[in-house]
Amino acid sequence: MEVLYIMSLEQRFWEIVEFILSKLNNKTNFASRLEIVTLEISEGSYTWGKLLKTKQDFTVKLNVKSSDPLEYAWFVTAHEIYHLLFESDNILNISDSCQSDCSYALTSIVRVDESGQTYGEGLQDMICDYLAIQTIHELYDIPVKRLTGMMRKKMLRPRGEYELTEELINLFSDKRFSIEDQLDDIEGNEASNLFMYTIVTGCMATFITSYDSYMGDGWWKKLCESFEAYFMLKNDRNPLKFIKLEFERFQQMQK
Repeated sequence: MEVLYIMSLEQRFWEIVEFILSKLNNKTNFASRLEIVTLEISEGSYTWGKLLKTKQDFTVKLNVKSSDPLEYAWFVTAHEIYHLLFESDNILNISDSCQSDCSYALTSIVRVDESGQTYGEGLQDMICDYLAIQTIHELYDIPVKRLTGMMRKKMLRPRGEYELTEELINLFSDKRFSIEDQLDDIEGNEASNLFMYTIVTGCMATFITSYDSYMGDGWWKKLCESFEAYFMLKNDRNPLKFIKLEFERFQQMQK
């Protein structure tokens, strides 16, 4: 791989990092992770990214097919940086415990219940996809439709994933989400969007408790399991139908 290509991707990495930092009111936790993150770029037969974590540090691995469009490599880069944003700094894995589903935080979105079952992986990937697309569109003026098309074709993502993620985020605020605003936006003494605020600040137990108080104990976990089935293209379970019905039920409960 050409040295200039690697330098260009490294530059984009730090541009995206600075953009995300500019969208945070509370920068402390993310900034502390950036101090111990290493970027590794290699060439391969297809473009992919992976965030690796040890007790001491993080590594963002980017494997790039040089013939892929540059904006696709930027999207993959942004996706992994958002995974870093949602990482937990708690080594003991007992943080942000939630009584309504007896879970604790593995990351800001992924959780582990009392039986040791993990849930939320698919949802976290969907959120990272959505925010990465918004970020690359805002930073480099790449059309959202082009980015979602590449994501679906190259990463085999489900049709309509971007729109469904956007619908989920906007379910929890009267104000439509925009990447132009702060990710952890506060209006007065309240979060503009409780879902976004809690996943960014690492206190999602507050959100889950609120959600389950309307929908019933354990229902956030059930919704996350349906997102997982949808994300993994397990259409035999018809997860999209359940998700849409849950959205409608939540909206009815708010009236």
